[in-house]
Amino acid sequence: MRKRIIVLLTVLTFFLLNPLFVFSETSKGSQLLIDTAIRSKSSLQVKKILQKYQNSPDYKSVEEYSMSWIRKIIIQGDYDFATDLIFIIIESNIDCDYEDDEAFDLYGELISVYSLKR
Repeated sequence: MRKRIIVLLTVLTFFLLNPLFVFSETSKGSQLLIDTAIRSKSSLQVKKILQKYQNSPDYKSVEEYSMSWIRKIIIQGDYDFATDLIFIIIESNIDCDYEDDEAFDLYGELISVYSLKR
């Protein structure tokens, strides 16, 4: 059981490093909005930001920046907030016909962590 948690944290850490290349593409304004919303733990605000960028060419980078935050939140152990944010991203993807399995994969990993904790 402990080995699975270590493997999961290793995978999540790898994914944390991956979006570093995306940050330069995302406008500083959208990053600031996301940072503020997540630091204040406002799922509703994150949802509004994603909705604002749904039809923008920057949507993918805004989503990827949000996903990097979710990975950090999971590592910090705030699984409920991370789950809320993942659902928001999945819902946003459905609304704008954007196909990205990363949120679904991360959700699956989060469910695994919940299972291990029981």
